[in-house]
Amino acid sequence: MSDSEDNEEQAPLQQAAESDESRRAPAVEMNASAFLSPIQPFLATPGDPPLPWKIWKQQFSTYLLATGLTTAPKEQQLAILLHSLGTEGQRIFATLPGTGRRPMRISRWSDRLAQYTYKTEFRPGKSNNVADTLSRLVPQDDVTEKSYFDEEEDELFIQQTFIDELQAAITPEELARETLQDPVLKEVLCYMKTGWEGPPRDILLSPFYMVREELFSWNTSCIGRGDRTIVPTTLRHRVLTQAHVGHPGTRKMKQFLRSKVWWPKMDDDVTTFVNNCVPCALSEKSLVPETPPLQPTPWPNGPWEKIQVDIFGELQAAPAHQKYLIVVTDLYSKWPEVVATSNVTTATVITGLSDLFTRWGQPQVIMTDNGPQFHADFTCYLEKKGISHQKTPLYHPLANAGVERFNKVLKYGLRALLQEGRQFSDALKTLLLSYRSTPHRVTGRTPAELMIGRTLRVPLDTVRPPCVTDKPPDDAKLRKEVQKRQDTPSSCRMEPSGIPEDCFVPSSLLEKNWMLRCSFPNNLTMIQVNSQTSKIRDRRFPMGMCQKQEHQRSHDQLVKEDYPLDSMTLS
Repeated sequence: MSDSEDNEEQAPLQQAAESDESRRAPAVEMNASAFLSPIQPFLATPGDPPLPWKIWKQQFSTYLLATGLTTAPKEQQLAILLHSLGTEGQRIFATLPGTGRRPMRISRWSDRLAQYTYKTEFRPGKSNNVADTLSRLVPQDDVTEKSYFDEEEDELFIQQTFIDELQAAITPEELARETLQDPVLKEVLCYMKTGWEGPPRDILLSPFYMVREELFSWNTSCIGRGDRTIVPTTLRHRVLTQAHVGHPGTRKMKQFLRSKVWWPKMDDDVTTFVNNCVPCALSEKSLVPETPPLQPTPWPNGPWEKIQVDIFGELQAAPAHQKYLIVVTDLYSKWPEVVATSNVTTATVITGLSDLFTRWGQPQVIMTDNGPQFHADFTCYLEKKGISHQKTPLYHPLANAGVERFNKVLKYGLRALLQEGRQFSDALKTLLLSYRSTPHRVTGRTPAELMIGRTLRVPLDTVRPPCVTDKPPDDAKLRKEVQKRQDTPSSCRMEPSGIPEDCFVPSSLLEKNWMLRCSFPNNLTMIQVNSQTSKIRDRRFPMGMCQKQEHQRSHDQLVKEDYPLDSMTLS
């Protein structure tokens, strides 16, 4: 490698066609050049790799991997140091006066050339015939428009590496100067001197109006809120940078800034700053993936039309022949089936599913994960049966959520039943009976009702009146309710309240919930439940005796009129 004048660097790479007769006869010689920015010649260090090394490496990588590489440094000492990588080079390196460990720049050169087969050769300057003329005749357009180096990127790199780390602390004088130049804070100062006549029309001043009682002025033109300083817009990025020096998380950074500074929407700015921090993202510290929108699986048209299959185990507390469980759930009725086995090979899974098919018939679709049991022979078995096989995406158990949710029921249910001292087989049967006879949260019906058209008789049925009969489910109404539950999150699910006509709100219940009460003449009392619900009653009569009372009922905290009132204290 050799350097040239006029802010240029050349990379003549010689492919040495070594033979028994001559080892130094170059077969092919290639040259490349790159113009440097005005600052880059001052960054060069003798012995360091040339700045455009990455670009040259991309251009000549194919030739370097195919043939050998001969390096021709400009100093003999550098050549000897490079050659010291081998055994013979170490002996030569040891004979040089004042030598110690290998310099870091030589180590960096060695790392860059480690993937190539190369030898070190010293060549005097008079015999170093390179294509110097070609490198000096680069068109001017290439210098300005097609330069290998972008000056803006270099300036940005230097700024991010050095300047951002050395930002000075904000002085009170600088804070006062920037506050006067901030149009919003300047107007806030005027309002603080003249007084706030009312809510300002400018939306940017509304946050300051809400805390106007806490604002004060210090250092002539600096504004504070309580014991915190209000930072102007131009200084907020510096404040965020200084607060994020140790790369704390969003919560820690908010706690730190809340005790020292304030400005409107500061928490949002902190969250954006931390999420856009490149080092935090590279270290996966602030890389929090967003939860995608919920996409429920379409509800099938009938029972045992679409089922989900999964493997559960290995169970340490189970006998040897029941270490693994083949779990099957029906998406329509939520009916579970469990087959206990000693192993989970493909043949075992096929045998277990065949037993279920003889009892319930063949489904149209089977959903599984990408386990090794559900490939090859299993796919061929389903093709012969005419069953469609759907696989979930890799590492995405939510796509098979029905059976995965039942696995959780199995896990904790079996653990609790085994703690009671039951046998594993008995515990599994008890859990399945309880699950099949309990109304499901999504359908509102028991799995048995939707699967076999009737409820399963359990010990508690002995206390039911003989006249009570279970009505068959209405498919259209049930489908509408299931769709509503699937499309609405549980936290904001709106269910029909079914309020009877003979309902009212007892005052004692409202008093416990800190509701507003006020008295009126003629012994009338108005109980205001909220902005949409209120009730008026006569205090002289116990609840339920006055038939002409006017009630405006709410959707919650309602009881029937025959509610026992003996223990209530009327006001």
